[in-house]
Amino acid sequence: MAGTTIREKIKGSFDLVFLFGRGIEPFEKDPSMKAGLKSLWICAILFPFGLISAWLSPPEDLRNLPKPQILLTLTVETIVGTAVGFGILWLAAVALDRRDRIWITFQAGNWIGIPLSIISAPFAILAAAGWYPAQKMDSIFTILLCYSFLVSACVAYRGLKIGWELAGFLACFGYVIGKAIQDLADTINGVPLL
Repeated sequence: MAGTTIREKIKGSFDLVFLFGRGIEPFEKDPSMKAGLKSLWICAILFPFGLISAWLSPPEDLRNLPKPQILLTLTVETIVGTAVGFGILWLAAVALDRRDRIWITFQAGNWIGIPLSIISAPFAILAAAGWYPAQKMDSIFTILLCYSFLVSACVAYRGLKIGWELAGFLACFGYVIGKAIQDLADTINGVPLL
């Protein structure tokens, strides 16, 4: 049941970022594990840009660490966060009897990385160039993070076909787990928790 083009998936990802329900349709055309795993190329392509951004403008909690240690920490956080995020998705799909929609949701979750990166790129450039104080940029990045969790809730809602309340809970739970991973990395690096 393949046949979805990259263009359709990009359009769908933008629709999802703007919370339009039609955005999930391209991913429903090929709900296979193969299509889900193929979507990991997006993460692989976007990951170096995240490291470059962190090199030029390190996250607030890691600013006092040497740059190589910052990059290693963020790499480990990303890998562990991705694995744990998929584990949460899998557990939710099993618990809600939505196993047939795991790879739809996984694909959509990866594809939304493209529009979210485009939206955040101008702010990352401003931060890296130092044109605005770091404190102001951190506030903007916090707003973008909150927006990305809203989009994640939309993907869970549309992808798993569950209620908004539960989708919001899954997005918030993902945030809590991500924060716990970040706090653990900070503790390992000797960074006091904020």
